[in-house]
Amino acid sequence: MTRFLLPLAALAACSRPPAETSQPRGLQLERVTIETWHGPTLSASGTAARALITASGFSAEGARLTSATGVELDAAALEGENDLRHMSAAGGASVKTRDGCAGETKGRVDYAAPLVRAEGPVSGAGCGFELAGGGLTYDVSERHAEIEGPVRTRIEASR
Repeated sequence: MTRFLLPLAALAACSRPPAETSQPRGLQLERVTIETWHGPTLSASGTAARALITASGFSAEGARLTSATGVELDAAALEGENDLRHMSAAGGASVKTRDGCAGETKGRVDYAAPLVRAEGPVSGAGCGFELAGGGLTYDVSERHAEIEGPVRTRIEASR
């Protein structure tokens, strides 16, 4: 019996300790209020259930942002640069403008000022229209959208 216990004890003594799970470096926050400024101008504000802030950027869960122009963005998971000029929502997002136009996608959304690109099916409604398409590119500064096909639209007009 001692013959088996001695080698087993020697093996246990030589084994490495279990690897520690590495925690992401940065400031981890819960119930976050967000404000982003460009000089003296507030460019966006919002909230997140949780966020990790690092020197190079952020990741947030349960994010809701409102831009200075009144566009509201909701995303289950959002990551990007701290100045909000580059952001990504891998699991999709929904948006709503001040004048009631709304859109959403479950596909990946990437924003690199001033362009938004949505992969996968997109849908939009309000402002007298309804549409669905295979993807979207939107120029925020020009307020111009290009919808990828196949596209289905319905436009309402008033007299």
